[in-house]
Amino acid sequence: MANQELATTNFQSLLETVLPFSGKVEASYRLNGLKNFSFPTKKEDDWRYSPTKSISGLKIESFHGKTFEDVLAPASTRDAIEVVFVNGFYSEKLSKLKGLYPDVRISIFKKALEENKIQPLEEKWFRALNQAFFENGVYLEIQKEVRLKTPIVIRHLTNTKARNFMASPRVFVRVLPFSSAEIVEIFEDGSTGEYFVNDICDFEVFPGAQIHHLRILNSSERSTHTGHMRFEMYRDSELNSCVLSTGGALSRTQVDVVLKEQGAQANLSGLNLLADVRKTENHVSVVHAAEGTISRQEFKSILTGSSHGVFQGKVNILPVAQKSVSEQLNKNLILGDKAHVDTKPQLDVGADDVKATHGATVGQLDPEEVFYLQTRGFSPGQSKSLICRGFALSILDTIKSKWICENVKNWLEQSVSTYTEGV
Repeated sequence: MANQELATTNFQSLLETVLPFSGKVEASYRLNGLKNFSFPTKKEDDWRYSPTKSISGLKIESFHGKTFEDVLAPASTRDAIEVVFVNGFYSEKLSKLKGLYPDVRISIFKKALEENKIQPLEEKWFRALNQAFFENGVYLEIQKEVRLKTPIVIRHLTNTKARNFMASPRVFVRVLPFSSAEIVEIFEDGSTGEYFVNDICDFEVFPGAQIHHLRILNSSERSTHTGHMRFEMYRDSELNSCVLSTGGALSRTQVDVVLKEQGAQANLSGLNLLADVRKTENHVSVVHAAEGTISRQEFKSILTGSSHGVFQGKVNILPVAQKSVSEQLNKNLILGDKAHVDTKPQLDVGADDVKATHGATVGQLDPEEVFYLQTRGFSPGQSKSLICRGFALSILDTIKSKWICENVKNWLEQSVSTYTEGV
C-alpha cells in the first residue's frame, strides 16, 4: 500500500510538468484521468492474478524516454503503411505514410480530442492513467467504402538508453461504413532496463465494415506492459483480432468488445509463448447487446520454465440479444513442472434463445504422441516441437497477410525449438 501511495504522488508530480503545455480541453481530459485513477486490488475480480506491485514499485522518473538518439529508422516493412511510436511518442519522421491518403485520414490524437472527434469516457484504473499521461498519439479514420489492400503497421519502439520511464501511447481507429482494413501492432523492445508501457488502442467499427487486427508483444523480461483495446461494433460489422505475446515481468492485455447492433460479430484469438519467469495475462470481455450477434474466442498458451499464464474471459449476453451465438475456449500446454496457468472462462446469459459454450483445458505433452512420432524417425526434441507447432497453428491461421503470417510462423518455430530442448 505504501508503494501505491508513493506511486500515486509521483504521478501527480509528473502531471504538473505536463499541464502547462496542454490546451484547455486536453488539460481537463488529463486531470479527469488522474482523478479517476487508482491501483486495483486483488478484491477486484479482473485483477486477482495481477501483481500491480510490479508497477507501483517502479521508480518512474519520467513519463517518457528522454532521447531518440539511439533509435534508428526501423527496417521498412514490406508492402505496408507504417505508423511509428518511439517511447510512446508518435514519430512522423520515422513513419512511412505513402499510400495512406486519401483513403485514410491521420491526425494527432490531441487535435482529434480538441475537435470532438473522440468522446471522452469515464475511465478507471490504468485506462484512466493513460488518459492522464497519453503522449503524441494518433487518430486514424478509414474512409467509407475503402478496401485497403496493404496493412497499416503500428510499430512501438523502445530505445536502448531509456530507463525508469512510463510510455502511454494512444491510438484511436475509426472504420467508416463498408470499408475494410488490416491493422498490425508490433511492440519491439530495445531497452534492458525496467520500464512501464501503458497503451490504449480503441476501435469504432461502423455498419458493414470489417477489421483484421493483430497485436504482437515482444517485450523484455524486465518490462511491465498493460495494454487495453476496446472495440465498438455496429450493424453487420466484423472483427478478427489476434494477440501474440512472449510475456514479461508482467504483460497484461485487456480486450473489451461491445456488439452494439444486429449482425455484428467478433472473432478473438491469442497465443502466448512463455519461458523462464515471464508472465502473460489475457482478459477478455464481450457484451452481446443486440439480437443475432456472434462472438468466438480461442486462446492458447505454451509454457515452460517457471512462467505463468492467465486467461479470464467474460461473455455477457443481454436479454435483448436473442438468437446470438457465443463460443469460448482456452487451451494450455505446459512443458515441465514449474510453469502454471490460471484460467477462468465465464458466461452470463440473460436471453433464452441463444447458443453459448465455454471451456478450458490444461495439459502436458502426451507421451504416446511423442512416442508415435519417434517411431516415424523424429528425435524426441523434434517430436515435441511438432506437437507444439500443431497446437499453435490454428491461431496463426487467423492472420490475414501471408508475409506477416510467415514471419510469425518462423518466430514460432524458433521459439518452440528452444522451449522443447531438454523437456
